[in-house]
Amino acid sequence: MTTETEIHVYSVQPYVPEPGAVYPIDIAARLAGVPRHLVLVACKHGFVRPETDPDYGGYLFDAAAIQKLRRVGYLHLECGINLVGVEIILRLADQVEQLSEQRVQLGWR
Repeated sequence: MTTETEIHVYSVQPYVPEPGAVYPIDIAARLAGVPRHLVLVACKHGFVRPETDPDYGGYLFDAAAIQKLRRVGYLHLECGINLVGVEIILRLADQVEQLSEQRVQLGWR
């Protein structure tokens, strides 16, 4: 006698912020999965450039900033790369992205 067992596998996907939405620092840190302190350090080092709330003066982060914070958190917290190394990696990644866009514009494969 054989019985078949079905196993359902589910994965948790990270929250993807809405394109026009902005989030205060505490929510941005939670969405990026990094400590609030690392968000402030990332701002200080220029990894992200948040908007400033005109009414309260706090920082507001959009979807692109949250994605960058996730990348900073992964490199710094998970991989153990220091902030100078994170800066170099982010700068190189931006250059690769720009070159890829230029390649597409020129019609190169």
